[in-house]
Parts: sequence; structure tokens; C-alpha cells
Amino acid sequence: MKRVFLLFVAFLVFLTPTNAHAQDRNYGSITLYKESSTFDSPGQSLAGIEFQLNRLSDIDIMTEEGRQSLASLSVEQVLRGEVPIDAPLTQRTTAEGDRGVARFTDLPLGAYLVQENPTRTGDVSRSVSAPFFVSLPYTSVDGLHYDVAGKPKTQPVTIVKSADTETLRRGQIFNYILDSSVPAPDTAGQLHRYVIHDTIPEGLSFNNSHSIEMRAHDYSTTLAEGTHYNLEVIDRRAITIRFTTEGLAELARARTEHFDLTVHFTFNVRAANNLENGTVLINIAYLYPDGYPEPGEFDASFSQNDVRNIPSNEVILTVNNDRPGPVIPGFPTFPTRPTPPTPTEQVPGVTPSRPSPTSPTAQIAGVQPDGGSGQQRDPLASTGANVIAAIVLGLILAAIGVFLIWRRPSDER
Repeated sequence: MKRVFLLFVAFLVFLTPTNAHAQDRNYGSITLYKESSTFDSPGQSLAGIEFQLNRLSDIDIMTEEGRQSLASLSVEQVLRGEVPIDAPLTQRTTAEGDRGVARFTDLPLGAYLVQENPTRTGDVSRSVSAPFFVSLPYTSVDGLHYDVAGKPKTQPVTIVKSADTETLRRGQIFNYILDSSVPAPDTAGQLHRYVIHDTIPEGLSFNNSHSIEMRAHDYSTTLAEGTHYNLEVIDRRAITIRFTTEGLAELARARTEHFDLTVHFTFNVRAANNLENGTVLINIAYLYPDGYPEPGEFDASFSQNDVRNIPSNEVILTVNNDRPGPVIPGFPTFPTRPTPPTPTEQVPGVTPSRPSPTSPTAQIAGVQPDGGSGQQRDPLASTGANVIAAIVLGLILAAIGVFLIWRRPSDER
């Protein structure tokens, strides 16, 4: 839990002190700045967005024990009611230039949980910041700061795609995995749309098996097809998951309790038997939450151009029919016998006689760098030079010996 808390504090908020005077005060202030994001539906104002503070009742931030308690606490624990908190304080933003500003003044010192409450109504999208902690006073290298300003970063709605294999063989069966985050419900506690669409590449086909779970920190539950969602497959390639009214209600309930909620969708795919070596299969999935209307009926030739959606990352798989046996994801497949280098083989952009000045560690077959001097030496040539030097040195020493013997008196010879 501590790790989760540290992750979200580091990722979701960057606090800056606005009062650098370490004074003995009993009260402070928190100013929050709200900015728009590309996730927001067009035309929404930054005024009237509600932020909420809850002081953590039992944590004395002025003591070492209190600071340690806050460091070991997670946002999830507070949201689950495991930690006593004071009554909420709320403020709505006022528009100031290109951002909304909410100011909380005359706050008792202590640790606070900051949350952005839902302000959208209906089938529109609006980014919401994730909850985080703020301490008053705020401690920096300059001392204690009683007036703190922060810009909560938006909690993005994303979809991430992966596969449980890195390469494919003809006829191989594998899984695609989609993990998508869930937007906060509207002011009525509702979600109005949650659709996932994935047209898999030609040469692959849906293999019928699939599962969907809702996941969060210390939480997981499996959803039922026909009750929580409907599955539609066209031409065994165009796959659509559409949440039902009951499924949307369950999704909204879980998202209210777990701000880090995700939908985990796994489905089984079979590779065609005629896929040729070197074939590259590229795939992107798309998410349509509230405020992202579906573009009509999906089919295998559907284009996502000019449609408002949330795309996943690309998943790229390469066909390698020569690969023996299954590949363990995340580990490269090594050749069973090394191939000796071709004598004339060259590194791109580098000739055998002159190494690239921008690639000091680049190596050419049969030649190694000499440790950073900028020149390369043939080890065989080096060996020959050493032999010649040894012979010359031996001749010189022999000549010196003869000379010394010749200089000795005749009676000593």
C-alpha cells in the first residue's frame, strides 16, 4: 500500500510552496489549479469544478510520528474508511485565464486528502484528478511553508494492449490482453457508455475464448457475458465489447470505491496456417467511454480516421516459423549455434579502415578497439611486431656482452 501511495503522489501532483517564511502559525492555505485536457468534451468551462478536502483526524503532522504515519498511509485506506477523517470542506473553482482556481484558506494544520468531485452531467467527458495527500505545513529545504499551491494532474483514461508472445508461428494460439481505465461517474453516479473495439490483423482470427474482469488495488471481480456486457464478433476479426446498463451500473459503483479501477479483457487468437516468415502484424485497440460516441457499426474494414476515440499502444508481432517450440514472453530466442562472421561484413556506416567517429564502441569483424585511443589494431600484426622487437633486443644485449668481455684485461680473459 505504501508503494501505491508513493507512486500516485509522484505521478499525480507536484506541489510548490508559495510562502517561504517558516513562521509559528496555527493555520495555512491550499490553492489548487485546474487545467483542461484533451479528454474533455468541447466547450466545458473550468469554473464551478468542485474540490474537497478532508483532514486526517489522528495524524499530527508536526511530530515525527505523525509524518511517519502519513508516509505509510495509502489513499485507498482513507477512501475505504480505515482512517478517521474530519468533515469535508469544499470549494468550487473560479475561471482565471486558462485555468480554474480553488482556494482553501484558514485551514488548521495537518494532513489533508484532496479529491476532485464529479461536476459533469450526462454523456460528456471531463478529466478528473486522482486523490492525493497534502500536508500543512509543507516542508522543504527552506523550512516550513504554510501556504501551498498545487496543480493536480489529470487521471488519464487509457487503454493498454499487450500479447503473451513476442513472435508467432503458423497455427499458433495466443492471447491478446487489454487493460483500460474507467472514468469517474457523473454527478448522478452514472456511466453512460463503455465500449472496447479491436480489429485484429488479417491472418489472425478470434478463437472464441475470452474473459473480462474489473481490477483495482486489492480488488478483482469477474464480469458475466450477457449480464454485464455483450460480445460482438464480425468476420472473426472485428471484436467489440459493449457494457450493458447493468454492467455500467456495476462499473460506476466499483469506480466510486476504487479510483484506480481498470477493465481487464483477455481474448484468445489463432494465427493462420499460411502466414509466411517475416510477416509483421500490427494492432491497435480503441476505447469509447462517456463523451466518445461510437462511429456506427464496426466491421473488419472499419477505419478509425476522423473519429474521436482513445487508442491503445501498437502491438507488433513478427511471424517466425523457424522458431522451435513455444517462446516464453519477455525472453529472446537465441540461436543454438553461433554463425561465424563474414570477413567482408561491415557495420552500416563504418568502413574497415576507419571507424565511425560517433560510434566509438562499434566493432568490425576481426578488429577490436584499443581501449579508446580512436585507432584500431590488428592483433596478428601486433604479435609480429613484438617478435621482431624481442629479436632486436636480444642482438643488442649480445653485442653489449661481447664488448664488455673484450674490454676486460688480457690476464682475466
